[in-house]
Amino acid sequence: MTVRDPDRSQTLVVPDMRLAPADERQTFSAPTIDDTAEFEALRSEWDRLLSATEGGTVFQSWEWAFSWWQAFGHGKQLRVLAVRDSQSKLVALWPLYRFKATCLGLRLSVLRLLGTGHGVSPDYMGCLTSPQGDSAAVSALVGWLGENRREWDVLRLNEIRADAPWAEQLTTESAQRGWPARAVHRARCFYVELPDSWGAYCDLLPGHVRRSYRRRMRNLERFDPHYFRWENEEGLGGAIARLGELHRGRWTERANGHSAFSTPGYIRFHELLAPRVQKRGWLGLYCLSVHGEIVSMLYTFDHNRVVYAYQSGIDSAWKDFSVGTALRSFVLQDCIGRGARELDFLKGEHGYKLECTNRVRSTVNLLVNNSTLGGRAECLYRSAADLGRSAVRRALPGAVRQFARRARRSRRAGGLSY
Repeated sequence: MTVRDPDRSQTLVVPDMRLAPADERQTFSAPTIDDTAEFEALRSEWDRLLSATEGGTVFQSWEWAFSWWQAFGHGKQLRVLAVRDSQSKLVALWPLYRFKATCLGLRLSVLRLLGTGHGVSPDYMGCLTSPQGDSAAVSALVGWLGENRREWDVLRLNEIRADAPWAEQLTTESAQRGWPARAVHRARCFYVELPDSWGAYCDLLPGHVRRSYRRRMRNLERFDPHYFRWENEEGLGGAIARLGELHRGRWTERANGHSAFSTPGYIRFHELLAPRVQKRGWLGLYCLSVHGEIVSMLYTFDHNRVVYAYQSGIDSAWKDFSVGTALRSFVLQDCIGRGARELDFLKGEHGYKLECTNRVRSTVNLLVNNSTLGGRAECLYRSAADLGRSAVRRALPGAVRQFARRARRSRRAGGLSY
């Protein structure tokens, strides 16, 4: 049931609790934050809610969302739904933004999660919710969408964990409103559950992989490589710039010159983000240098004893010496030494991930279409596109389909996404 709060002009969401005793019923308000100053002031509450969110990641942090908004927010509108209980405690958060898109000649209003878009493609996104706010979070969002139907045509929640506990509820409640909703497979993310020692980890690897790693490390030793984790706050901007150089060099050869670090907005985003996450102790910027020059870097985030390997780069002049593999070995050893329980290499099906990981999880894009003209048009367009792709897959030879898949993975690895 939904009712209007006359003071706030916002939707109040009252879950259906007719079987519960009257004193156990809870009322939730869902005011919308659409001002940057309010967004910034939400920081401490956001952080507490992230800590309470099961499986919460650095990609759902205030630091990530606010840095993205500063870098890419121009021309867009904030739509952050802050779900509060009757004591005004924040129990759930939907960090959204609104922008305009075009489909079949129509102008659409699209809602997306803050921190996604413009080449920034993190994994494991979604709402933040305390244990008592799970059901209320979805009901609040659906209630808000119903009360503000003119504000949106498409809700697109990208990079959601396939096992997100709230996803099925959102799909069901959207369908009850007459809004088509579906989850579309996005990617597989490879990760390794780390044991207590480096030796125990090596025992998990197939024999040929262990021998290959040792051989590559020995070949590099003659150049006296230096491995380290960047700790200098003053020189952090220069380190991010060097990462961008290495990444651009790497992808020039693999993706027709495209690199996520080729766009000013993407570079600006990480210049804003890196010092913020470093202050929280979440930044892991690993480097391998030879003769005083950094030739390989791995950009990671540490959060709740999980290390996320987000971006990397190598000097193309050193690619034949396996500097990327050598640095990953150092990172794995360092993560084990620091007591990390997991190293997650995120999306992208590269061979090295299959070599050094032992687990995989999936992500999906969750789409909800409004019953507006624009929402129906976008739904029709997507359905036709899916049918077209299915027909092409049936018609094309297997080798051509495999080539297309590799090209698509290459684009995604470079940071491209809708």
